[in-house]
Amino acid sequence: MNDSNKILGAAAAGAVLVPLFAATVLDPPTWLMVTLLLVAVAVLLVVVGRFMTSLRDHETQLRSARMDSFPDRQPTPPPPPMPEETPQEDRLAAVPVPSAVADYRFTVSATVRWTQTLNGRPVVGEPSAMVKQMVLDRICAITSTRQPTNPLLVQHELAADLGLRRPDRSGTLVGWAVDIVLALDDDDAERLTRLASLRKSEQVWEHERRFEITKRDYLGNDVLKSTGSAVVWRLAQDHKIVETVDLIDTITRLTAAANDESVPRPLEPGAPAQPPIDAHEAPDRPGFGAPLDLGEQGPPPVPPVVALADDVADRGTDDQRDLFVRQLARLLRAHDRADLADLVDQRPDHAEGHPAEDAAGADASDPDTAGSADAPARPWSDQPAASAGEPG
Repeated sequence: MNDSNKILGAAAAGAVLVPLFAATVLDPPTWLMVTLLLVAVAVLLVVVGRFMTSLRDHETQLRSARMDSFPDRQPTPPPPPMPEETPQEDRLAAVPVPSAVADYRFTVSATVRWTQTLNGRPVVGEPSAMVKQMVLDRICAITSTRQPTNPLLVQHELAADLGLRRPDRSGTLVGWAVDIVLALDDDDAERLTRLASLRKSEQVWEHERRFEITKRDYLGNDVLKSTGSAVVWRLAQDHKIVETVDLIDTITRLTAAANDESVPRPLEPGAPAQPPIDAHEAPDRPGFGAPLDLGEQGPPPVPPVVALADDVADRGTDDQRDLFVRQLARLLRAHDRADLADLVDQRPDHAEGHPAEDAAGADASDPDTAGSADAPARPWSDQPAASAGEPG
């Protein structure tokens, strides 16, 4: 131990013993004890620091002395890298591989490369054929689960997978593939394009058909269920009320046709409604003329009053028919409907077989008006006219 170390040891011992002696023998005040303790701690820290510095200097001297004793010694260099074997390669050209769809095959081409694993075992067999088989197995494992609709996407997937080096079954070769090209036959590609187009068209047609069925159900079972529902539906579409009222006759015929009911004939302006007449029936009534022509133009509209006269003509005698026609025409003229009165008078059986008489003759033949000149005319009578040979 040198002199400096002895001085440091004596200082450390004094820093410990002085406060201990003062506290035991002298019984100093508290502030003095605190001061002595702080001085002792400071001295100990200085002693420890100097001691650590001395140890580092000593280790440095020993290391220098050791290096000086072996001046020719150099660090051991790393071992040289082993020479890398040059890979061998062969071409895999236009090999059919399966897809996920039967009868649709891909065609793959690639450059196959391989090297030996240097595991000490000799290569058994043809290295090119073994590596090609390994690469084809990896290709088929991917393409057999892929749809043939997008060969380019499958090609990128194969390039990423086959770029990884993997050992073959024997473990003596490591193989991979580059320059991969995957294609689909032109005829198969055209068929798939046509099938895709037909599927899209079928989907569109199916949606249109369902829309048509829904629309037909809505119109047939809701809108055109009755004339009232059709009128309410039209008003709900913000159509004017007056226009809707004018179309009630058309709406009535439309709802009747939609429900397979008898379609009423269209009304003349101002004519009252009439009972429905089946469009497949052609009236052939005695005294009304030939059957109606139901061609493309349709039958002419028949006013209800003429139909009434025609119906009475079928039931009574000639005298009763003539009396009813004259009284009906007079009643219509009394109510300012001379147009309908002319239609009644112009009926074929009345105009041809019984020409119109003058007013005096008509009044004379009417027993209800022949009693007095001042008696009011009665446009209706349920008594038949007296025949020419019957006494009054």
